[in-house]
Amino acid sequence: MGAAVLGFGVLAFLRLLLRMLAVV
Repeated sequence: MGAAVLGFGVLAFLRLLLRMLAVV
């Protein structure tokens, strides 16, 4: 269960990072 939450957090972080790169 913890691994699933961690994986979800990583995906959310990567999406946020991609949005930041797209803006820049």
